Amino acid sequence: MLKFMLGIIAKTLHEVQNTTETELVVESEKARVEMRVKTPDRVLSLLVNQPTLTLAEIAAHLGKSTSAIERAVAKLKQQNKLAFYGPKKGGYWQVLGE
Repeated sequence: MLKFMLGIIAKTLHEVQNTTETELVVESEKARVEMRVKTPDRVLSLLVNQPTLTLAEIAAHLGKSTSAIERAVAKLKQQNKLAFYGPKKGGYWQVLGE
């Protein structure tokens, strides 16, 4: 069992030594892209349960700026995933075709 574990550790250390700095930067950039993609999904999941929320309330719930939520909502509207019905005060959001 000990030889097996030492073998795995040695293999991992060898792989880390062969990893270049460029590969690490690329993986870091991929992680950032994934985080940006999640905001529209978080907006949709919030509006499914609470369709009368305002953009400011959505921003407060998600810990984002109002402008970030405005961009996410604009993107969702453009993709026909989200629509707003009714007047500015008293209207509601509808999540379309999930």
